[in-house]
Amino acid sequence: MNPFRSAVLLLMLSVPAFAEPLPTDPAYVRDSPCWRQLQETGDGDAAGDCAGAAIEAADAELNRVYQAIMDGVDPQWPLAEEYKDALRTAQRAWIAFRDADCTRIGVDARGDANLWIQTCYEYQTRKRIEELQAY
Repeated sequence: MNPFRSAVLLLMLSVPAFAEPLPTDPAYVRDSPCWRQLQETGDGDAAGDCAGAAIEAADAELNRVYQAIMDGVDPQWPLAEEYKDALRTAQRAWIAFRDADCTRIGVDARGDANLWIQTCYEYQTRKRIEELQAY
């Protein structure tokens, strides 16, 4: 292995992760009202409907916040289009990350994978809303 690759690998292994880690048995799943509903009633369809409604609400809020940022960029600013392009690219990358990461969560869930994935989507979307609101 060349010395440069070895140094990069060593650096990568010694730097703590910047993203908040998601546990194998995520607390946000156990704490979700939809999960509690499933545990109390055993009705997977109702829990799925609950999670679907939660995702729809989170997605609607995310879209509202994202669009407000895009609409708030002063068109007279010389870098307005570059900023909007960069934000659009970042948002698309975030969606790909969310989808892949939530699929990973679903793999750990075994029998309750769909509910875990849906709950993960909502959780990650709510966190992204907070990030965007900080802009």
